[in-house]
Amino acid sequence: MKISRSLWVCAIVLVLAGCSAHAEPVGAGPSSSATAGGEAATPAASAAPSPTAPSGEDAVATTCENVLTPAAGADIDAAGYVLHTELPADPDGIMAPMIDQGGLSCYWASGGDVVAWLGLVVMDDAAWSAQRAELVSDGYTASDDPITGTLQGAQSGDNYPTLVNSDGITYYVSQPSLLSSVAALQ
Repeated sequence: MKISRSLWVCAIVLVLAGCSAHAEPVGAGPSSSATAGGEAATPAASAAPSPTAPSGEDAVATTCENVLTPAAGADIDAAGYVLHTELPADPDGIMAPMIDQGGLSCYWASGGDVVAWLGLVVMDDAAWSAQRAELVSDGYTASDDPITGTLQGAQSGDNYPTLVNSDGITYYVSQPSLLSSVAALQ
């Protein structure tokens, strides 16, 4: 599936949103956005259990509605992209197992083109170390851009799979710039 123009527009929107003031994630109700077919988008809470940071009494349950900074979410909405919480056909080989482990799946689309994917799952240090070693042996490279400890895979078309583990949660994104818009990573 070719996504070039809409992906670059979204990436630019997300990079710009990452440069704005950072706010703490706020719990939001289910999205009332409609899909391209006119159906209501599936609320994130029903798609998978909401991972929470393993520490901190006031950790906020993460949903697709609050995973991004408020500014990034507003920019995506303003650009007309629709949130989906179910996995599309042929999901990424890394993101799909994360979701099978109880993780969260979010992707934004316009006119059927997937613009950005984001997945996350609670993962302890031992599991992340094993995952990281496997990814590095598969050709992923370590980077501190945009977040310290980032692993980046080979670019495939418009996708550039990127992962990072922070505070016991592993984040997967289809573009490295999307990590700059994840509220918990700010």
